Amino acid sequence: MVPGFLSMKIFAFVVLLLSTFLMGYAQDHAQEVVEKFEYKLVTQLDIRTETFKADTGWGYDIYLNQEKYIHQDIIPSVPQHVGFQSEADAKKTADFVVGKIRRNIIPPSVTPQELDSLGVYELKEE
Repeated sequence: MVPGFLSMKIFAFVVLLLSTFLMGYAQDHAQEVVEKFEYKLVTQLDIRTETFKADTGWGYDIYLNQEKYIHQDIIPSVPQHVGFQSEADAKKTADFVVGKIRRNIIPPSVTPQELDSLGVYELKEE
């Protein structure tokens, strides 16, 4: 009777280990599938940008699947409420934001430091 009981305990232990391993694998695999699906969704979006002349400079719009997603008529994240100095600056920033959207960085905020590194805004040292 003891050998049968011992083999039953070993069997239960093996089943427990196996189920734990399989559940961990399934969760990892499920996460991988979700990430691939999200990446596919983001990369397959129809994204386009348009620049426009604003009241205080230049701005940009970003469209996702033909719907306006972002309307930016001033330089974002800076204290002054002015548009970009040139159409090229607005376009460069819009393209940078599109890159964030494609990498699934939502919201696709832009910091003053990023604007400075793009060359569209100069940070003032305090």
